[in-house]
Amino acid sequence: MRDDMRAEARSAAERAAQIMGHGFDPLTEEGEDKFYIDPTKIPADWSYEWKTETVYGAEDPSRMVNYARTGWEPVPASRHPEMMPRGASPQEPIRLDGQILMERPQVITDQVRQREHNKATAQLRSKMAQNGQTPDGQHDRCVLEHKSEFRAPIAVPE
Repeated sequence: MRDDMRAEARSAAERAAQIMGHGFDPLTEEGEDKFYIDPTKIPADWSYEWKTETVYGAEDPSRMVNYARTGWEPVPASRHPEMMPRGASPQEPIRLDGQILMERPQVITDQVRQREHNKATAQLRSKMAQNGQTPDGQHDRCVLEHKSEFRAPIAVPE
């Protein structure tokens, strides 16, 4: 009986070591970002993003077509087996809570981000120009400022 207990304890210790080897930290499990991917695990020159695959279990094929059109492809489970349940097919995509992990070349992602930045900057400049074109007497002139800073929240009285 005692040898059986020792064998069970030993296998539990081995299993705990295996779990800890996958990056489990009991101090950070609560509130942890389950979609976080360690950047060192992303292959060089590639970008990863979680993309919506289903909403309340319903698939949206047009969304998946749009992802493919913009260069996104599913990341296979073989690349990150620790992110999939035991026994999952290595060819199966990595899925989590209606999201699918997708990849595309980093150069494409950089170009898209630069285009989005340019569009946002153009919109800001347009609004600033519109503000400066208000006729006298119709609206007080003011200067729009774009600030990228963090301010601590203020207390709201009861």
